[in-house]
Amino acid sequence: MTIFKKSWIYFKYIIRGYLHSLQRKERMISRSALILLAVMAAFAVFTRFDSFCYKDTVAQITEAENVPAGTMTGPNGEQEQYYEQTLSARVLNGEKKGAVVRIKNTYGQSRIKSDRFRKGQQVFVTLTSAGREASIDGLKRDTAIFTVVMIFVFLVVLIAGAKGVAAIITLAVNVFLLYGALQLYENGAKLVWLAVVLVFLFTALSLIISNGISKYILVTLAASFTVMAAVVLIYQIVLSLMGSYEYLTMSYVVNPFSIRAVFFVEIVIGCLGAVVDASVTIAATVNELVKKNPEIARADVWKSVWEVGYDIMGTMVNILFFAYLYGSVPVILLKLTNGYSLSVIYKYQIPFELIRFLMGGIAILSTIPITGFFCVHLMTKRGCSR
Repeated sequence: MTIFKKSWIYFKYIIRGYLHSLQRKERMISRSALILLAVMAAFAVFTRFDSFCYKDTVAQITEAENVPAGTMTGPNGEQEQYYEQTLSARVLNGEKKGAVVRIKNTYGQSRIKSDRFRKGQQVFVTLTSAGREASIDGLKRDTAIFTVVMIFVFLVVLIAGAKGVAAIITLAVNVFLLYGALQLYENGAKLVWLAVVLVFLFTALSLIISNGISKYILVTLAASFTVMAAVVLIYQIVLSLMGSYEYLTMSYVVNPFSIRAVFFVEIVIGCLGAVVDASVTIAATVNELVKKNPEIARADVWKSVWEVGYDIMGTMVNILFFAYLYGSVPVILLKLTNGYSLSVIYKYQIPFELIRFLMGGIAILSTIPITGFFCVHLMTKRGCSR
């Protein structure tokens, strides 16, 4: 037996044991969720007093006075009111701990370039040489972030139980993989190849950790990878026929030599979630049908696949539409406020959103027959076909 085969068997045993242990503790999930909530709440309270953990200087605002500082006129003639703040803050860490400093801050009504600070907020500051004045570097947000994370984790564990724990573990693993990929990219790795590897790892680990290793999960993996390969092929064919886009107008472009690769990665990663979701839904349905009736005819399985496909197709396509197109609304509004015309936006920004939406829609529609094909031929008995 090869080392790879032995490793694969050990890995399967570990995953099965892990899922079995979660299922045995299903009745304890509610109690565990409450304990988890209490522990995380304690940590959230701790973050309010953790300034000693930071190297940067942290100060808490004790007084805030706002005074109107006039108005400014934008490119389209709109008026924006500006305010000047005089803040007093007490230093919470470092050599100047306990000192009271004076801070000046100017913010606009839109708060795009600067924020409004209030009494009680904690901020990162840079002290002057005299130590009596300071400038704000940013808001200390760890308490708010940890509180939101705490609520999310608690609800997932409370509602989904063992599956919720697996989902959180999966999310943590995916975040770790993404962080590692970004580190590799900084060290010179090719962006496209990193995206391909991430797609494989995201899909495989997400499904295996959440559901274990079973026949329908392997079918889901095969279908998902096939659909993603088909999406990449279609994208490359269309790109070769229509030519390049106006990449230089994409938002947040830094390196013009990698713009095409960045957009390709957006397409691939964006389609992945929809493809895996649709594949899992169809494969899980077929798996239940086969469990209840091992002698089910393949024609009946195909019929069920299409019925499920009809149900998920409309909702998922509409979700993609809202996510891709309306996710750009804030940027469009900012551009309109800063003097961009609608014709420029239609010409140079909307096409990117449409391409993302259309490729995602093609991916979902392709998932239905491809996943159905794998389900029918790998999960049903050949002798039961009619």
